[in-house]
Amino acid sequence: NSVMSNQSIEEIAQTYTHIWQHSGAQSVKAKKSKKSLLLKPTIVLPEGLKKTKFPKFIKPELATLVDKPPEGSQWIHEIKFDGYRILAFKNGSNIVLKSRNNKDWTYKLPSIAAAINQLPFKKMVLDGEVVVIDTEGRSNFQLLQNSLKNKEQSSLNYFIFDLLYFEGFDLRELTLIERKSILKNILSVPLPALHYSEHIIKEGKELYEHSCNYTLEGIVSKRANSSYLSIRTKDWLKIKCLKRQE
Repeated sequence: NSVMSNQSIEEIAQTYTHIWQHSGAQSVKAKKSKKSLLLKPTIVLPEGLKKTKFPKFIKPELATLVDKPPEGSQWIHEIKFDGYRILAFKNGSNIVLKSRNNKDWTYKLPSIAAAINQLPFKKMVLDGEVVVIDTEGRSNFQLLQNSLKNKEQSSLNYFIFDLLYFEGFDLRELTLIERKSILKNILSVPLPALHYSEHIIKEGKELYEHSCNYTLEGIVSKRANSSYLSIRTKDWLKIKCLKRQE
């Protein structure tokens, strides 16, 4: 990242205002950003939310390991990805990617940072998993490590399953279903590296069995009406196909 603007190479390529020549830096007309070409979806937030300062970090909610999926319509179920948990902080043109332990990963994931910068909104905090998808459509941790080692950034994908902050408002007190509904509208903007993490209701057992038959990691089950808590909680449950330590 630039020491002057903290922009990545990809961001500078879209927003530069100077070109270096033998005589020094010469001003040029600002290049039109691709962000202006993206259709901005209309986002409606629930009433009663209060404006808060943009957070420097939010400790992620963690899931509790259990043996089988919970039952009932109060649960939603998502595919469990085999990648790196990443929280994305977008504050204007400043994009910061953090690990679950508050380590800065922005420099490791410039293609993901550049994609988030293209979202036509000023302030947001996203929660999701960075993965590499193999030829069978599965997230593959070994391929992810190889991609980061070889800097093959084009193969990275960010599957986003939660929205914690948006345009000045802390959304963590909203229910999970409300947060995901807003997130889905935000991610209707077509950016190939960013994906909305879909879910199903009730059929956790069927999704778990399908995941194991397809040799996926497993599933994550979440209470649909739960708020976002920065602890390990039983509102989020993880059910793994392979019983191994993380």
